[in-house]
Amino acid sequence: MRRILLTLIATIALTVAAGARTLREYTAMPLPGARYPFTLTVDSIDFRSDLVRIYGHLLSTPHSSARIDGFTVSEGDKVLAPADMKSYPANDIDGFEFTHRFQWEDDGDLPVEIDFPSFKPQNAFLISAATPSGPVVWALRRTSSAKSTKGTKAVKHAK
Repeated sequence: MRRILLTLIATIALTVAAGARTLREYTAMPLPGARYPFTLTVDSIDFRSDLVRIYGHLLSTPHSSARIDGFTVSEGDKVLAPADMKSYPANDIDGFEFTHRFQWEDDGDLPVEIDFPSFKPQNAFLISAATPSGPVVWALRRTSSAKSTKGTKAVKHAK
């Protein structure tokens, strides 16, 4: 019985991992004229059947604090007509809690994992952070030299 259970669990884990698609080489570009109290960098984006997870870093001045109430991803990168785009609010974040103030440590680098509802892989889209002083928006674009990995898991950030 135990052997059957372990085989079943291993089969499920391999099936889920085989369906994942991790895309790397995304560049987060700030929109012109906007105010940026922190910077977003993206390591990789894991497109899975159950969710989309963005692995990245929030960078700011060491020992400064901020509050982020949520993130939203919008398909495409139409800055002028965002009302036509599908938007997906973040389900969860690792690194801090939404609606609570947090502080950057000595290096000013905060590793984050942001979970969104599942959507198709995109080469370009907008991601916005809701803050008390207004939204902070970046255009995420995949570089032409980017490679995808199907069936591999993204590496978790070391703290």
